[in-house]
Amino acid sequence: MMMDTAIKQGWNSGFISLAKPASFSEAIVSATALFCYKNKDEIDGIIITGDLATTGYQSDIKVAHDFVKSAPADGYVNSIRRPTLQAADADILVLPGNHDKYSNLYAAPSSRFFELNFHLEMPNLKNRISHEVREKNGKVIALVFADFSLKQRKDATSVAKGPYGQGCVYEDVLKELVEVTRSLKQEFSGCVIIWGIHFAPFNCGSTLQLIDFEAVNREAKDENVSLILCGHTHTPAVLKQDGPTIFCAGSAGAIDKEDRSYIHLVEIDIGVETKISRKNFKISKSRDDFIFSGVDL
Repeated sequence: MMMDTAIKQGWNSGFISLAKPASFSEAIVSATALFCYKNKDEIDGIIITGDLATTGYQSDIKVAHDFVKSAPADGYVNSIRRPTLQAADADILVLPGNHDKYSNLYAAPSSRFFELNFHLEMPNLKNRISHEVREKNGKVIALVFADFSLKQRKDATSVAKGPYGQGCVYEDVLKELVEVTRSLKQEFSGCVIIWGIHFAPFNCGSTLQLIDFEAVNREAKDENVSLILCGHTHTPAVLKQDGPTIFCAGSAGAIDKEDRSYIHLVEIDIGVETKISRKNFKISKSRDDFIFSGVDL
């Protein structure tokens, strides 16, 4: 039996792959779990910025759920020899991406199965915002995550792909993001604020666009956010701007990036000044391990 239900059902074969959702490489997903297991002594937590599942169907969400939450039985695999991130023995935080919210194969939005399966990995979830506060050595980091996936199909602006690949900065979600951020700053004076969103808050082409992404950057700058973590584009990037640094993660297993998959270790050093850097690890040609490929910032 194949883990990937989209491939299993033939959604990604031939011409039809132009219209249907993408899916993942089992070999690279396995290498991801192995990497986290081997480096567990260096990892304080794992953050997944969306697109865990191929669609928001429960059959696809279950595959993602087992990868994130099934108990390890032997090294980095569970009792049925499937890879699991639980082998890293680290707290895991997630937020949904556009794929995770597709309620059918034609990108109809707002499937609820992701939140039902991952509510424990989305602490304090309210109005599409979740947050978590972590303390280490007397220093505090507040992580605030926002779900900007489409609420309605008609909100998309892409003529080429329709709702596939797009998100939108809805006013009510952004307002809640700012209010939660301000509340955390008041409660934990001097904490470092990190925002996590799935969609890239920069120009990455109309078919992958986060509509009104500029509003996210304006509010992040006003709220002294130190770092924005995102993904979505399948291509790693770093933007050092007048405001928060943006770390865009590469894919860790999408089938369109099988030889260009990445894992990133983000390091945050809180002192007189907050220093943020990222170590990058790229999948090897054999696709059975990730190897160091450089440092950002």
